[in-house]
Amino acid sequence: MSTQDIPQDAEFEDDYGDDDPSPGAALDHRIQQAEEVLQDLNQRAMTFVREHPGVCIAGAFALGYLVGRAASRRWLR
Repeated sequence: MSTQDIPQDAEFEDDYGDDDPSPGAALDHRIQQAEEVLQDLNQRAMTFVREHPGVCIAGAFALGYLVGRAASRRWLR
């Protein structure tokens, strides 16, 4: 099997193509993609909190309670 028989991933070619000779270009591109994904996740989380504040408050309370219980058991031994 030669390398010509292996299907090429279009995203891989875009990220690591030979059109940009700088070695850090692929890393810069990945950092940019990660930043965009994190911004999208942040926007979605903010929208969810605005639309469902009661659920978020209850979830924060429950999480705080569980963390508090776990911490008290660990340090009270």
